[in-house]
Amino acid sequence: MIETRVPFDAFFRPRGIAVIGASTRPTSLGYAVARNLLRGRHGAAVYLVNPKGGELFGQPLYPSVAVVPDPVDLAVLVVPAQVAVSVMEEVGQRGIQAAIIQSGGFAEEGPEGAARQRALVEVARRHGLRVLGPNCIGILDLFRDLNTTFLPPPLPRAGGLAFYSQSGALAAALLDWGLAVEQGFSRVVSTGNQADLTLADLLPAEGDYPPTRAVLVYSEDAVNTALVTALRELTRHKPAIVLQAGRTAAGQQAAASHTAALASPWDRARAGLRRAGALAAEDLSTARVWAQALVRWPEPSGDGSRLRVAILTNAGGPGVLAADAVGQADELALATLRPATQAALREGLPPAASVANPVDMLATASPEQYARSLATLLQADEVDAVVVLLPPPPGYSAGAVAKALIPVLQAASRFKPVTVALLGGYLLPEARAHLHAAEVPTFSTPEDAVLALVGWVRAVRGREHARAIPRRVAPSEPLEALRALLAEHDAEGWLAPRVLARLLDAYELPRVAEAWARTPEEAVRVASKLGYPVVLKLWAEGVVHKSAAQGVRIGLSNAEDVRAVVEGWHARFGPRYRGVLVQTLAPDGPELIVGGLRDSNLGPLVLLGLGGVAVEAWDARAFALAPLTVPDLDALLAESRVGPWLAARAAASLPALRELLVRVASLLADLPLAELDLNPVRITPTGPLILDARARVMPAAPAPGAATGRAQ
Repeated sequence: MIETRVPFDAFFRPRGIAVIGASTRPTSLGYAVARNLLRGRHGAAVYLVNPKGGELFGQPLYPSVAVVPDPVDLAVLVVPAQVAVSVMEEVGQRGIQAAIIQSGGFAEEGPEGAARQRALVEVARRHGLRVLGPNCIGILDLFRDLNTTFLPPPLPRAGGLAFYSQSGALAAALLDWGLAVEQGFSRVVSTGNQADLTLADLLPAEGDYPPTRAVLVYSEDAVNTALVTALRELTRHKPAIVLQAGRTAAGQQAAASHTAALASPWDRARAGLRRAGALAAEDLSTARVWAQALVRWPEPSGDGSRLRVAILTNAGGPGVLAADAVGQADELALATLRPATQAALREGLPPAASVANPVDMLATASPEQYARSLATLLQADEVDAVVVLLPPPPGYSAGAVAKALIPVLQAASRFKPVTVALLGGYLLPEARAHLHAAEVPTFSTPEDAVLALVGWVRAVRGREHARAIPRRVAPSEPLEALRALLAEHDAEGWLAPRVLARLLDAYELPRVAEAWARTPEEAVRVASKLGYPVVLKLWAEGVVHKSAAQGVRIGLSNAEDVRAVVEGWHARFGPRYRGVLVQTLAPDGPELIVGGLRDSNLGPLVLLGLGGVAVEAWDARAFALAPLTVPDLDALLAESRVGPWLAARAAASLPALRELLVRVASLLADLPLAELDLNPVRITPTGPLILDARARVMPAAPAPGAATGRAQ
């Protein structure tokens, strides 16, 4: 097999390009690709190939790629899928390093197309040729004027946003949006079916491309470790925004454990994207807001703490909407303006103006008052960012206000993010043009102007995530010994209780005092030794949810009650009965769920949320990749709401909970468990205690050559 590294220069800086399938028919894709490449000032020689021969745009049509002149680094195939494999063979024999296959008719169209796609990759790998696509539109570099797509002109201006997308249609739509909102692009790359090259293979190139200031990614495949690794390298240098398709759990089979049941595809994706330091956008609108802001601001910097936001407006209603949006964002807080700041604002405003936050200058606010008030807010130490709201003023043009704001922003002693909401339509194009020329992001609603600031904070935190080093705790027993214990499980993979107890003890995870018993007499002896009152929990084959099976009894205070419960369970479950777990009754306290699962794409994940019987009714939960970094711990506590919830009830327990999470994550990273449920974990005066636990092992790997039910 020939070396298959990614030849980035062949794709992005080719010396020669062969368009195979160039056509003289103006409505064909081959015609459009040839037109776009021949019009470009990229410096590469362009050769057009069509077996019929002839001429196009004054250039000869070569009958085969084998006879085009040297050098040729890149082939762009616009040929029917049925002949693509044979054409790829010619490309490989010609010694070309890179190919873009725009043709459809492959894996996206069923088994026959999938087989054709596999054959395509086989040819490419045999020749050491890397392939972008198929079913893609290729590469567009606005700075090098390199356009391998078939998209019609006009295109947006060159700018700081790179867009990498599995969808060619979405790439075309984003380019058209860029024209409408004056958003410039550096590169647009469409990866299509990703038969060979993936987003993970290509994204590292963007970190070294100076014109790119932020990267927007649209992914349709599940987030995996390769993509996380690529994004993590990228976000150490530039902010990345990821719009992930397939975020819902529609059609997902019911899971046996609470942890698996709660882990939606979006939960898993967000955990991976957080580790990568990327901004996870829940919809296209959010992704575009963040992209517009991040490409216009300097590289994110700061400590990732909440931004204290001031709102400057000439009308009360929009100011209230902006304040509501700030109040709903965990990353932001309304700035409390000091008396000195309020006094400075009042000097230039009418007596009826409000100089609290929001600062309402009234409808009569002039361009000079807008500029002076903005300068005062930017100079205030208690203000980290400003949202300016600009409905068309009754006495002045919005363009005049925008022109007055720009010198203030350019003269600011240090950078503070400023967003402008232009509220209206017909009267605003001049203002938008002035502000965009000065690289000031503008939006059409107060909410989007605030959302842009949320993206700024997340980008700052993302860089911290990308650079953080995971913490690990070593077990007290050798890993080989612990892994050998995993063989002791039932038919569904659930570990024997004594095995799980040993695993938890090896990682020094705090458990309530307990012991196992098989007979009523053993249960009575154990209960007497532990001390009454006690809790009894059933152990029976096939019973996973003990509460639902009426297999938990709490607060038993004498031997007679213990004996009666055990005898009743033994009689009720018959051959499936295995014994009971006898526990001391733990002190009352808040209950959490701490869990984990092993995702096929991302590896081990940790869960934190509210626990006990209410776990599935508790919407706020969070997942993170194991092992955990310090930013992961912060995010778990914040996103699950467990941190604020405990801070109001048992704040002293938070350090011990963080340590427990680190130890659980280390266990999950070390051992191949499919699922782990520690539910509930009760917060007691002496620290967190695990009251109940269950775990299931990973299924055995299929034998070599066995069918997996998944196309390769």
